[in-house]
Amino acid sequence: MASRNFGAVGQHGVKLLCFAVVLATSASCVDGTSTIDIDDTSVLRVAMISDLQATSKDESTFSTGLKFGMQYIRDHMGGMSVGGASGPKLRIEVIEYDSMGDSSSSGQVADMVALAVNGSDMNGNPVGDIDVIVAATSSTNVAVIDNAQSALIPNIHAGGGNPAIWTTDNNYAFGMHLPFPEYTKGPMKLFQLYGMKTIGIIRSESFGFAKISTVHALKWAQQANLTVVGPTADWCSSNADYYRSCTLVDGNCRCGEQDIANQFNLGITVTDGPTFYEIVDDGSKPGPCTASGDCSRGLHNTNLTNFHRRVIQDMKKQGVPDVLLNFAHGYHNVVQAMVEEEFAPKVVVGWQGGTTTSWAIENTGTLQKPHGYWNVGFGQWHKAMSYTDPVFGSTAKAVENFESADYSAFHNGLDGSELGYDTAGGVGTAVVLYQALKQYVDADFVNMSKQERRDAIRNGIGDMNDETMWGVVRFNRYNQNNGRGTAAFQIVADTTKWPVPDAEQLCILPSEAAETSLVVPFATWESRFTGCPNGTYNSGAECEPCQAGKAWTSESPGFFVDGEEPLRNCEECEQGKYHDDIGGATCLDCSTNSYASATGMSACTQCSAGRMQHLTGRTSCYNCAKGTFSNLTLDECEPCAAGTYADSTGMEVCFECPAGKAIGEPGQSACINCALGKIAMTMGMVECDECPGDLTTQYPGSTLSKECQCPEGKYRDKTDRTVCHDCPEGMTCAFGSDEINWEVAGSRRLTMSDAGPTTPQLQSGFFSAESSPLSVYKCPREDICSCPGGDPGECSGEGDKSRVGLLCFDCQEGFVRTECGCEECSPISKVGIVMLPIIAFGGCIILYYLGNSAYSTKGSISLTFFIFAGLVVTVLWLCAIMNDLAVPWPSAQKSVFKTLSVFSLNPDALALECGIGTDPVLSYTLRCILPLAIILAVVICFGISKVVAFAKPSLGWDINKSINTIGAIFQAMFILIVVIAVTPLNHYSHPNGRQSLVTAPTVMYGEYGDWEVFLGLGLAVLMVFVVPFFAITAWATVKAPQLMTQESFPIRFRFWLYRFRPDCWWWGILLNVRQVLLAFVSSVPADDPHSQSTYFVIVLGAYLILQTRYWPWKNHELNMAEASLMALVMFMMKAVTAFMPTSTQDHHSGLLTFFMVLVVVEINIICAMIGWAFYNKVDLGAEFSFRTGENLQEKLAVQWCDLVDKCRELGDGETKSIVKCMNAYDVQNVLQSINAFHAAAPETFPQVKTDSLMSDMALARVISTNKEKAQPESSNGHGASQTDPVPEAKEPEANEA
Repeated sequence: MASRNFGAVGQHGVKLLCFAVVLATSASCVDGTSTIDIDDTSVLRVAMISDLQATSKDESTFSTGLKFGMQYIRDHMGGMSVGGASGPKLRIEVIEYDSMGDSSSSGQVADMVALAVNGSDMNGNPVGDIDVIVAATSSTNVAVIDNAQSALIPNIHAGGGNPAIWTTDNNYAFGMHLPFPEYTKGPMKLFQLYGMKTIGIIRSESFGFAKISTVHALKWAQQANLTVVGPTADWCSSNADYYRSCTLVDGNCRCGEQDIANQFNLGITVTDGPTFYEIVDDGSKPGPCTASGDCSRGLHNTNLTNFHRRVIQDMKKQGVPDVLLNFAHGYHNVVQAMVEEEFAPKVVVGWQGGTTTSWAIENTGTLQKPHGYWNVGFGQWHKAMSYTDPVFGSTAKAVENFESADYSAFHNGLDGSELGYDTAGGVGTAVVLYQALKQYVDADFVNMSKQERRDAIRNGIGDMNDETMWGVVRFNRYNQNNGRGTAAFQIVADTTKWPVPDAEQLCILPSEAAETSLVVPFATWESRFTGCPNGTYNSGAECEPCQAGKAWTSESPGFFVDGEEPLRNCEECEQGKYHDDIGGATCLDCSTNSYASATGMSACTQCSAGRMQHLTGRTSCYNCAKGTFSNLTLDECEPCAAGTYADSTGMEVCFECPAGKAIGEPGQSACINCALGKIAMTMGMVECDECPGDLTTQYPGSTLSKECQCPEGKYRDKTDRTVCHDCPEGMTCAFGSDEINWEVAGSRRLTMSDAGPTTPQLQSGFFSAESSPLSVYKCPREDICSCPGGDPGECSGEGDKSRVGLLCFDCQEGFVRTECGCEECSPISKVGIVMLPIIAFGGCIILYYLGNSAYSTKGSISLTFFIFAGLVVTVLWLCAIMNDLAVPWPSAQKSVFKTLSVFSLNPDALALECGIGTDPVLSYTLRCILPLAIILAVVICFGISKVVAFAKPSLGWDINKSINTIGAIFQAMFILIVVIAVTPLNHYSHPNGRQSLVTAPTVMYGEYGDWEVFLGLGLAVLMVFVVPFFAITAWATVKAPQLMTQESFPIRFRFWLYRFRPDCWWWGILLNVRQVLLAFVSSVPADDPHSQSTYFVIVLGAYLILQTRYWPWKNHELNMAEASLMALVMFMMKAVTAFMPTSTQDHHSGLLTFFMVLVVVEINIICAMIGWAFYNKVDLGAEFSFRTGENLQEKLAVQWCDLVDKCRELGDGETKSIVKCMNAYDVQNVLQSINAFHAAAPETFPQVKTDSLMSDMALARVISTNKEKAQPESSNGHGASQTDPVPEAKEPEANEA
């Protein structure tokens, strides 16, 4: 068998073996022989069985595709990979065998399989062990399967779409083609999705592919819920010569073979329902084809066309089916019958020779390409399907490479260079072999035995479930590929363009890889060729009647007729016209009282109420004007009545004015909002109603009586509900503030957040009690933040730390006031209160010993220190007083002054609440007994010292020094004592007319109760301490010149006299007056910071004028220190006026005028004094002085001479002792006196050095003398003076200074 017919095919074998050598790259082809290493296990040997004598391109293209695929794998992948990308690569040898057209299992194919199994080529030459067989022709499928199975060699078939040839027994055979009976399964499901309901089927009984497919189509139609429109009994009776399987069953015509349904386990009974129409067109029946060639594809047969016309007529009797499935062998005749019968279902689908773009063309030329447009075809594969591929990357890349010039050698024998689906089957087979070896075969493949290699390939192919350019490849239990659905495609022409370009074959299934969607419906023959009548337009699929509102007056050609472009849409009716039905040829004018404002109207619009039209064919009606209306019963537009309006044109009725608005005139287009203070509670008001009394509304257009409320800044009380009162000072009254809303509803008080009116609200810094919410108090300046405002009784702080009581001034027991709240008393604050007496006693003892040194007129260092310390304490007292003023100090300075208020014994600064509670009377009482406590402290110390003196006499206190100690303390604290005394007068006013004490705000000034106690205590301090101290110091001042020589007087009043120069011993009186006046600064007037600051500056300014006039302190440094400190305090007070609000009080203007008058008066006084002096002396060169005169000058000259004489009597030693006893200030005054003598007569006292200028008389004498010395001597001509020279002044000796 191996040698049979080899001679006839030897030439072919040599040629194909050369191809194998090219692929394997390790063999050579010489004279029909080859040298191949048959033992090389790194070679994959593929036996390809094909039919080299085949005339059908379907048979030859399989092998072409396989060869191309293998060559591409060799070129680009380096061979077949095994066991993954890192595994060994196998060289490829393809050995081709010719089946010579034999398809029997025991003929030529069996010989070829045997040669391959034994490792020989067609000539019997050994080529090595064959690993796999590829059947590259459909005709050899069964023969290859049978022979390869018995040899246990894997065989893969590039075709094999017939599922009947695949069984579970043949487990070495694999078919790449999908089951062809399923070609129509996918399309029918797609048609169902597009709403198709019925289907008609035509088949050729003599065409086996059609026989099997149509029986399956009945099943697929059933699954897709498509009703089959089958042959009627009449058709069956009249066409018996044309069919073979049809029969009448219970009066119904049924066609088809039940054995096919049973063979493929379809589960249907053919005779149970309508079936397909059948034609026997192979010449075996006396129908249209008397010979087998009469009904060949591409031939026009009139009899066959008429048969199909009868089929279509029978279908049309039952209703044109949505789908026509054309499985007729002479499918052109079906198309011709459809044209003649003007039969156009929504979809036409069929095999139709592969349904290419030119499939409809037949031999007579009657049918052209457009006759086949929009038909749906089906098959195994389509080049536009979108899949990935392990070799090419994608389907598109596989197509691109095959059709490229690089592989043009594989285009021979094909229709052009396109990759058809049979050729693609061969390419896909090569890819499957590559993927199976790479992914599913072990890398040890090269070391396996022959059968192990074959089994490994079989198992690898069986395990495939991979996406390739052929789609997903997955083999079912019969080893037939069913990895995806079959392909379907449609011939689609783009009728949106003109001229219409050639149609394209576009892939529509499988859906996951499709390039487009199904185009429905199938274009009618009118739309394509004969054209559309008037009243219709050509949609590209059929002649559609013009829609309502459109028309067309002439016929329109088809899309595939040369000449004029088809009408794609009807023209819209122009404005003023309409057409109310479809298929209109002309549009009609609108009647009167109607209009068409737009084009394309299917009906005219009736003029609405308020509009009219008296002409036909109009585009609009005219409107009634604003303020008028019209309804269908009126012929004219009427004006709206008063209380109604029409705010736009064309109104059917007038609207009543809404609540809150009114109009008194007819014919108005709008109503007017009720003005403020007016309301309109109902609709249709002609005039708004006034709110009663003082009440008004918040906004214009109010609609309810409750909207009448008091305006912003006023409130309504409980009694007269129509009267509005001014909002109390310290409160804000929003619109609608009402006292009655303070009444508690349950536990909730109405506020601004409620829907109703609100209550007057306290401003920050003000307070009122819940019991009398409109009685407003002003919180203390330094404690404003404790009064947050809002509702009455609200205080700052939370829980135990919150303020309580009137003015939010108090804290709960055990807590002390802090800024804006309270803090728990600390142990330090309680200890501090206990330490006060100890400090007081210690201070008395220290002051006794340091403040009772010997009296001296000189300003010693210790004296200067104590006096300066007193000045500093005075400044601190002044700062403490400034803390109580109504002046708006900035926060930083305010905190400093508040700290210094401890020097004024301010209760807040001392935290007295921690020791004595919050009773203001008790706190003030403690401050009032301070002077008495001072006296008692000294007295107690005095008594203790006397007791101690029994043991050590030197420690006993002297009574006079003790009195001086008390006086020193009283003098230092005099301003504080006066401040304490005038505390009941230091008050400020509240908005409710009441007044509070500044240091005790809960005590009301001028009212019975606590203030009376304050006043009594203050008068007691004034009468018991202030007045007596002032009187005693005044007496001591008067008596000092007479009593200074007594022993006790200088000691007792040392505190009063020792600080000042002897000639200013009386200066203490001015100090006490200043202190008393400054103590009243916060009381006169109490609420006026401008007046307080002015008063403060006047007092200090007047004092400063006197102080700089007399310089009372014992040295210049102390005088300059006090002057500068007082000036700085004045400057501070002046600087704070920048923070004061503008004064609105008239008396401030009066005070300014008073000072201006004083300036004028002073100027006039000086001018009068100058005039008086001139009047008396009548000499402009005379000295102007009212303090000195000739009598005073004579008296001074006598006293000076006596003083000089006395000094001469005493001698230099005594005189020096006297000078040394003088204080620095008096020494300076003596020097000034000497300078005065030198200035008056420098030539008389040349030995005296001075820093002063000469007097007028002395200066005149010197100038005269110098002029005489400058004149030349006339007698001798040498320039000598004629007068005697003035003796040259000499420098005084040291002892003469």
